[in-house]
This record gives sequence, structure tokens and C-alpha cells, in this order.
Amino acid sequence: MIRWTKLVVLGVIATTVACSSAGGTSDTTVQPSTGDDNGPDIESGPSVNETGDELATPMWFATADTAVCPTGGTFDATSGFCTQGGRALGPFTAAMVASCKNGGGSGCDDANWDLAQAARFRGNDTCPVGSAIDATLGVCTEGANTVGPFSQTMVDDCSAAGGGDACSGLRFGKQLVSELPVEDDGDNTIVTQGAGGNCSQVNARMASFYGSRQGYDTVSRAGMRTLGTRHNGCATWLSHAIRMSGGNIPIEESTNGLRDALKSRGWTVIRNRADLQPGDVIVTKDRAGMPGHPDHIYMFDGWDGQNPRAVDNQGFAHTRTPGKSPIAYGLRAPSGSGGGSCNPMTNQNDASAPPQRDSCAGKSDGWYCSDVATYSAYECAGNTIAGGWQCSDNTVCRPNGSGKATLSGQNPGCFGSR
Repeated sequence: MIRWTKLVVLGVIATTVACSSAGGTSDTTVQPSTGDDNGPDIESGPSVNETGDELATPMWFATADTAVCPTGGTFDATSGFCTQGGRALGPFTAAMVASCKNGGGSGCDDANWDLAQAARFRGNDTCPVGSAIDATLGVCTEGANTVGPFSQTMVDDCSAAGGGDACSGLRFGKQLVSELPVEDDGDNTIVTQGAGGNCSQVNARMASFYGSRQGYDTVSRAGMRTLGTRHNGCATWLSHAIRMSGGNIPIEESTNGLRDALKSRGWTVIRNRADLQPGDVIVTKDRAGMPGHPDHIYMFDGWDGQNPRAVDNQGFAHTRTPGKSPIAYGLRAPSGSGGGSCNPMTNQNDASAPPQRDSCAGKSDGWYCSDVATYSAYECAGNTIAGGWQCSDNTVCRPNGSGKATLSGQNPGCFGSR
């Protein structure tokens, strides 16, 4: 899995941002887009920094609209605990108990704590201090146990597995957690679940699946297994949702990476508000100060008056309030099945098919013009793609006599016109 370390646009090195802590996970270069990229935005309003706001806000394993608390308890979104009578009901990890005892806490061995004390020793990560996202199950675990609060789907799965009364609590054995579905064949490219390449109903299936609590729970766990956190997970969540709904795309950890992956597969740009349908992919305006990097990307779930409803890493179906990044446009999968617009990897063994990805295999270190997109170049280091470059203003990369990219200084030069 290759992570781009450099991406240059307009001659300035820029990091990949907006719902992402890293660049794209595929070694493919950016492909030409489909649709009207220069039309009017669906929603008016200035560019904002929703990505930064999200990073500054604690995001727990469970959300206010998915957490299930023991009888009499309610979920406190500020602390991440189920509470009752101003006290946190747990769970308290061994590390939290130790910190409580060493940090002047009171009643550290009690079954419930003062809420302020619990919040103090819990920390602000997705999982409580002393626990972490399990790399297989995508849930918070401490030793052999998973720690909550849990979603109703997890509670139901626990009960179906014979967990009994433990399932209604805030901690039970990892063996009572259902396995996540297999999504790919090992190269992070071809989906093996869902529709097997039929694009025409991907959005409708996603609206039904990702828009259900069970589907959302599955996607969320897959997203947390990939990232280890909810923070900046919008592209990752949506990548998993599309794959589980039959779309053949790689897991993208950045909004611009997911946008480009969909456009390169022929997804249609929607610029008319009235044309948006549940299941469409929403691309927002760029993050303030970061041109070319959408601030957020999510599944459209309809309108709540004038405000869009979203399904994303921030929560199950919820209304986006004023102040969030406005909608730039929607994306919808192409009609029909198979073919380059739907699954460009289906002809990967056909020598007559155009190249679908760049590769550094057998190449010496240095810059090469992309075989996929004329305006892109990639840097090889140790037979691995180590960085990327994009030309602006309709210019292209030009190979030199040795097969490498013609350079301008230390970087690829951009020449002529597309």
C-alpha cells in the first residue's frame, strides 16, 4: 500500500488534507475527470475549515445516534460515556484505574465514577486510554475484551453469539463480536462482495446499506480498522461503503483521492440540487486555503428543509447545520456494468488494454511521466512510487530520450498543452 509523500500542484508542494491524515493509499496517478467541473456549486457560502474543526473535536467509537446504554443510562457525547445521575457508568480500563489512583482520584475501584473524573482519565482518543482499535475487528479492545459503549447492532450480534447478560453491559469478550466482511482480494483494488462490477445500482444499494444502522455499523468498524480513529475518516468511511455496495475502488484516505478515483471510473458530476438522490456522493467546496482539496465527502441522505442530511464518519444519518462546508456537487456511478468506466482493473491481463496504473518495477530511481495521465509524473525510489507531481494550466509531462521525465531543475517540467 503506497502513500504519496509529495504532491505538487501549481509548482507548490502541498499535503493531502480534508478528512485525511495521509495521502491516497493507491499507487495510481490522478486520472482525467468526467463531467462539468466548472459549473456552479449546489450550495452557496464560503469555504470553511471543517477538517480542522473535526480534528479539534473528540470523536468516540460510538456516536450520540448509535450508542446504546444500560437501562437508565444516557450517552454523553461530550465525554463519550454512558451516564446516570451525573456519574459515568464505565467502562474504566486498567490504565484509567491506575491513573485515577496515581492522580488523586476518588473511588477508583467503584463501578461508576464522577463524570468529570471519568472524562479526565479517559482521554480524547477514539478508545479509552489503555484500549485500542483491534486491527481485525475494528472495535475498541482491552486484552480479550471489547469496551463500549456499543451500537445496537453489536449488542444484537453479541446476543446471537450467546453472550447473554454481558451484551447489555459495557464490556464483553472479543469472541462475541461479529467478523467484518471481506472486501478485496489482497491488492486493495478488486471488491469481492456486492455486485461484482455492476455500477448502475451502486448508489441505490449504498443508500439502502450504508443508510441502515447495521450497514453503518459495519462500515464504521471497517473504517476504524483502517485508520484506528474516526477523525478525518470521511473518505475512508465512504470508500468502504462504496466497496460493500458493489463499487470497485481502492480504499482512499483523502477526499481528493476518492473524488479522483470515482471520476476516473466515469462517475457523473451532478450540479443541480433537485437532481440529487439518496446514495449520491457529495463533494463539498475545497477546504479554506487548500485549493483542490474538498473539505468533506459523504453520502447524501436527502434534505432536511434547506440543509442536507449526511451519512459519514461524523455519525449516522444526520442533518448538516449551517457553518459546515457547502456542497459543491454530487457524483453518481455510471449506468451499465463492467468496462473501463466501472472497473478499470477487469482488463489488467489484456495486453491491448491501456495501462491502468503506473509502476516503478524494474525502473531506476528518478522521475517518470505517467502512462495513465499526461499531466502527471511519479517519482521512483527503490522500485517503489515515492511521490507524485501534477502539471497545471493544461500543460503536460514530457519524457526525455532516456525514458524519464524531462526535468525543470529537480522536478518534472510541464510543457505544451493537453
